[in-house]
Amino acid sequence: MSEIIDLPALARFLFMGDGQHRPTSQKMMETSMKKQEALEPQTNFDPARRYVRVCKRRDDGFVEFEFSIGEPALAVELMLPETAFHEFCLANEVILLEPASGEAVDWVARLNQASLRDIEDAAK
Repeated sequence: MSEIIDLPALARFLFMGDGQHRPTSQKMMETSMKKQEALEPQTNFDPARRYVRVCKRRDDGFVEFEFSIGEPALAVELMLPETAFHEFCLANEVILLEPASGEAVDWVARLNQASLRDIEDAAK
């Protein structure tokens, strides 16, 4: 079923009587997006920047560390042997970050303990 479009009515809708063009939904969406962008904090996310924060050097020769791309706050935890860790850092041309503060380390330790408990519970 096709509808008959009243072109004169559509033209009156799109153009105001004073010749001004009425904003279309696309223009309204673009304006809304610009307003939203203005409200959002500006970040300097750069995917070319790579960060490493050493969390712990273990007695068995492994290095526990956080690796992030673009934003240090978004990191994954990794663990590599010391030699592989150095190769990883060179290959990624990382920026070495200061060790985490006491509060952040406590949070990571609690998270690791919770993960280990979940793994042990799943194995039972």
